[in-house]
Amino acid sequence: MKKIFFFLLVLLSLTSCNDEPIDITVYNTSEETVGCFVAVTFPDSLFVPMSIPDNDWDDLIKIPPYGKWKFRYSVYGLTQHENFWTGRVLQVLFFKQSTMEKYSLQEVKEKEIFDKRIILSNQMLEIANYCVAYTEDDE
Repeated sequence: MKKIFFFLLVLLSLTSCNDEPIDITVYNTSEETVGCFVAVTFPDSLFVPMSIPDNDWDDLIKIPPYGKWKFRYSVYGLTQHENFWTGRVLQVLFFKQSTMEKYSLQEVKEKEIFDKRIILSNQMLEIANYCVAYTEDDE
């Protein structure tokens, strides 16, 4: 009986988590199409191009000039659960269209080429209303 009660208690605690995914919007404020790749990592581990899956540029999310891409971030249904975000950051790597035309994805991975990296904690994402913007003016 104790085992059943413990199992029900664990099940209840898991289902009571806020399991709504986070909607994140990525804006491109430049005059050039940009590709982006998003990952949630620990702050001391920089997300590098080598971590991008072995696909090609066609599989990368592309945002047109002055456009936006909205996506729902969900990992195991616990994305807004504080325990998931504790100590983690959202990292976004950006690649300009000119970079994607100049280099193959394999070259980018081998030479760790990217045009911009943005790293945001959950608190920073909340302050920014879950928006990330690619801009060229501060490069």
